[in-house]
Amino acid sequence: MSQILVTAQGPASDFLQMAVKSAAFAALGAACLCGVSGFSTPPALANLDARGGARVAWQGRARRAAAAAPLAMNAEHDILLRAAKGEATERSPVWLMRQAGRYMKEFRAYSNKYPFRQRSETPEIAIELSMQPFRAFGTDGVIMFSDILTPLPSMGIEFDVVKGSGPVIFDPIRSMDQVPLLPLTRLLSPRRRLRRMRQRAGVHGCLTGDAVLAPTLLMCTRGELRAFWTQQQVKKLRAIDDPDKSVPFLREIISSLRKETEGKSTLLGFIGSPFTLAAYAVEGKANKNCFNTKLMMYKDPAIMHAFLDHIAENIAAYAIHQIDCGAQVLQVFESWAHHLGPDDFDIFAKPYADKAIRLIKEKHPNTPIIYFANGNPKS
Repeated sequence: MSQILVTAQGPASDFLQMAVKSAAFAALGAACLCGVSGFSTPPALANLDARGGARVAWQGRARRAAAAAPLAMNAEHDILLRAAKGEATERSPVWLMRQAGRYMKEFRAYSNKYPFRQRSETPEIAIELSMQPFRAFGTDGVIMFSDILTPLPSMGIEFDVVKGSGPVIFDPIRSMDQVPLLPLTRLLSPRRRLRRMRQRAGVHGCLTGDAVLAPTLLMCTRGELRAFWTQQQVKKLRAIDDPDKSVPFLREIISSLRKETEGKSTLLGFIGSPFTLAAYAVEGKANKNCFNTKLMMYKDPAIMHAFLDHIAENIAAYAIHQIDCGAQVLQVFESWAHHLGPDDFDIFAKPYADKAIRLIKEKHPNTPIIYFANGNPKS
């Protein structure tokens, strides 16, 4: 097992080490760098101390780095890429999974002025926010400023990030609100529904075609109505056939970042895993219980599996586009894995993450992929 020490020195070294440990060790875990029991700070971080004018604040306070000469060609510029490929490296790489964020005053200046989607979908802003932490700390990886939900509108699922609330899905994949006949529908018991079906059979025949949709809905239970409408929502989801058209900002952001980081750092792209994206889309927002998602998993598993399969295929297309545009490493975030037990993880999460990764690897077999399961139920 490798023993790698934090090398920061000086009056601020203890505080710096605490900050780096908190921010970077999660990244090392995400990279699945087996056998690494510690880490070293990259040179740009290790050399920062109070005498050099750097002040590092943690827990949401501003971080500031001393003014320094522009970062030039870095001999360790590809250390993260090499480590992700399984190669032996002189130290373990350090990067932040949430590379742009509220801990930087420069970042907050943008977030206070522009809404999230404007920042993440405007190339010049997204590029600036992606590069800010790298300029300050010289991390081994640069992650584009974006969100795991960014590709959802391309699939027909609109979202926005509401200040103080986080991401919000406007039309969760579980609603009956758009069923026109719902206000007139009598939700019958199974016995009354069977009696009504027998009464109508001679008039309407088979009650499954579009022509007899109204009487069919009139005889549905509430659970069947929910399942029916959710099926219609899933069927209406769009495919990401042309990412340059559906996410036109992405190519400029990634290709520009690749030019800015060439010879200096590794550029990472990222996606959300199918289960995490499905859970967001079903819940409509972050939810500590995932009640509606679990309700669909257990009561309408066929719908959930169809939804997950659709996301897996299309999120793979979105990831492939990121690599085509210049991403060197791809991270797959299973952010909501902690909501699942081991068995449900094997049924609803892992197979679809595996499918997305397989599709990506078919197109880009040499691109390293990092799968990060938050609160991994299998560990």
